[in-house]
Amino acid sequence: MLTKSFKKYDTKVIIYIVCSLISFYLFLKINGNQSSPFHELWSFIFFSWSFAIISEIKFEDFFSITKMIKTIQGNINLFIKLVIAQLQLLSLCAIIYYNNIFLLSIVMSIIILTYHIKILMGNDSEFHSLKFIKNLNLFMFFGFLYIFLKLSFIGAFFITFGMAINYFSINIYNSKVKIFKQFNYRELYNLMQFASLIIFYRGGMEIPAN
Repeated sequence: MLTKSFKKYDTKVIIYIVCSLISFYLFLKINGNQSSPFHELWSFIFFSWSFAIISEIKFEDFFSITKMIKTIQGNINLFIKLVIAQLQLLSLCAIIYYNNIFLLSIVMSIIILTYHIKILMGNDSEFHSLKFIKNLNLFMFFGFLYIFLKLSFIGAFFITFGMAINYFSINIYNSKVKIFKQFNYRELYNLMQFASLIIFYRGGMEIPAN
């Protein structure tokens, strides 16, 4: 049942939808212009983000939903973000371990997804899930920095910068800092995440195809 007028929240919803469409467009751009294991994996980061952005919409502002549905929506959002972090990690591996990427993808996917499901089933799942993703971001920061320093890929430099933004955005989200009434830690977090997404696109396009 519709509980509130869309007029109060329609600006935020429109922004989320536009950002989601932009993310999907970037997925098509990378997928259509580059062909390598890295770029195939990297493109699906943007595909996944298009759904993650939509799942950020607070549907309880418009509809009467149960606490269970709200929890399910939150867990879906966290799971998609974990998939994104995993795709980023596999993309890093695709540069370093090109010949063994398929087997490595299977092993890493099983380990990471199993651990994350365990987190989602525990208490304070949002905090621990974002902490886990933040640690993955820190690892990938140094991983792509290594690629930049060793192989001189300028794209790796952009990605390293994007990882740093991601890392600090999660710190801001967990701090629950209040800025303005209509612009709190959640909006700042999403803004920083989308900024990093644009940087990731630039970086991914600069990585040479193997």
